[in-house]
Amino acid sequence: MAATLLLIQNPDSEHHELISHFNSLHYNLRTTEDVSSAIQLIDDHGVRPSAILVDIPDLTEEQMDMLESIGETLGIHEWVFLTYDLSPELSERLEELSYRSLKQPCSEKRVEVTVKKAIRSVMVRRRLAEYSANNLKKSSFDSIVGKSKVVLEHKKALRELSNVPMSTLMINGETGSGKGHAAGILHSNGLRKDHAFIEMNCAALPRDLVESQLFGHEAGAFTGAKGRHRGLLEQADNGTLFLDEIGEMPLDVQAKLLKAIEEQSFRRVGGEHLITVDVQIFAASNQNLEKMVVEGDFRQDLYHRLNVFQIEVPALREYKSDLIELVPLIIADLNAKSGKKVRVISDQAWRDLMDYEWPGNIRELRNALERGVLLAQNDTLNTSWLKLNNNLLVDQLDAGVVVDQAAVERRPDNVAQLNVVKSNQLSFTLDGKTSLEDMDRKIIETALKVSQQNISKAADLIGATRETLRYRIQKYELEVGVDSA
Repeated sequence: MAATLLLIQNPDSEHHELISHFNSLHYNLRTTEDVSSAIQLIDDHGVRPSAILVDIPDLTEEQMDMLESIGETLGIHEWVFLTYDLSPELSERLEELSYRSLKQPCSEKRVEVTVKKAIRSVMVRRRLAEYSANNLKKSSFDSIVGKSKVVLEHKKALRELSNVPMSTLMINGETGSGKGHAAGILHSNGLRKDHAFIEMNCAALPRDLVESQLFGHEAGAFTGAKGRHRGLLEQADNGTLFLDEIGEMPLDVQAKLLKAIEEQSFRRVGGEHLITVDVQIFAASNQNLEKMVVEGDFRQDLYHRLNVFQIEVPALREYKSDLIELVPLIIADLNAKSGKKVRVISDQAWRDLMDYEWPGNIRELRNALERGVLLAQNDTLNTSWLKLNNNLLVDQLDAGVVVDQAAVERRPDNVAQLNVVKSNQLSFTLDGKTSLEDMDRKIIETALKVSQQNISKAADLIGATRETLRYRIQKYELEVGVDSA
């Protein structure tokens, strides 16, 4: 469906060609000559524009008041203003409201490009909002499965915190334990549940981009900054910003974040205007932040500011008795997504699941079950593909592959090693981080290497058809010899 663009254009404007220009593009264009008519379109006729383009040469404070009132009721949208001579006060209000303002005169093409970017921004924000709505069920208290004491206490703590009007919260827990899930539950059931929940993984961004992503930037603020970018703090206004792996945040950005939390305002990178926000900050880390403070790697003042409230997410090994309920639910979800019909969990599989210590917690459990479900040949969970006892892939390799079990048992870190013919090795770390695709690609690469890139021999080695192997070679963009292809 075409995006709706509302053009408010005063008859005194000299840009009458804009109507015909935007009519020629793929927009649902609605036009009015004044702000009152625009409000009527929205309130009485239910028009919900993605972007509003305002072309009023003699903009007054009264008109600005009316435009701001539209923004309070319309939902997710963006403003683009064509600006003329304005008073400093009115100019500042306009900049606060607008996605972009274009000083006149400017070309139709520039207006078109700016409107396109504004609508693209709206689409992203609306998708985020839709994603949040679709995940309400996953973020309910009932999504925490289990009846063990540790799980019930964790659920109780989340319920109590969800009713607290807090500005900051520290979520502690091991890698893969579900800190993001806890943050989502607190937001979705808290006082800000009707507003955005924005996530930022500080460890997943290059250090020089963290500040720009967090605070946003103005056009030309640095090389490559071609347009204005609203930072995540701004996008999370009135809602929650979840900062995962905050221990990876650079010290200089930590200082600016502390100032933004204390003053509830900040400036975009390269910006002059102060932006006021009301944001709830959740921070998470699997590192010992107290130790990092002592070592000078994390700011003490920010640490104490974030630690006004805190919660600990328990590790999976602390509530393994709840696997009886948790495992069938995860398998049912995986069945629905993959089209598989795994319904039986063998006694051996249950013993393996219960005996394992789960260093990668819930994430590792889900990855292990995903392997078992996707590679199941019938309705029974393939316990050999769970690979929790360091015998990875033994059943899938031919007699040319042997396992040095004694060497495996000497390793304390749950790493399974396979010795392939001609001393080639295939190793995986079972810590919850290795995905099925990573394993699949590595198996194929090793099989091709061992078979000297002979597709038929490689297919026999891993028990696949030649056609299947060809497909996966193309999928992973692997290089094979001309004669082999």
